[in-house]
Amino acid sequence: MKKSGIVAFAFGAPRIILSNWLIAEITSRLLQGIEETLVYTQYDVGFVPVAKVEYANEKPGNPLPTLRIARGAVQWAKQHGLTELWVVAAKPHLWRCVRD
Repeated sequence: MKKSGIVAFAFGAPRIILSNWLIAEITSRLLQGIEETLVYTQYDVGFVPVAKVEYANEKPGNPLPTLRIARGAVQWAKQHGLTELWVVAAKPHLWRCVRD
């Protein structure tokens, strides 16, 4: 049985910018189709309802590089025994998020 998680990468700061609002919206819509899904994200993505959300270990105003977030997401996925990850990111950033 698949145990899914979503990794949502911010695209700039703060959380009120359109790109981060849209990333949160896409993540919320994905959650509607996947039961018992966990989310790993950044504070600048904002609130993602109806899910267990874990935030990357970053300080406000000092976002982590993409690679460090990806590494944190891998550790998080292993810790929770996830077998499938969905990546949500802005289109210009997506290739790097998946690569890392």
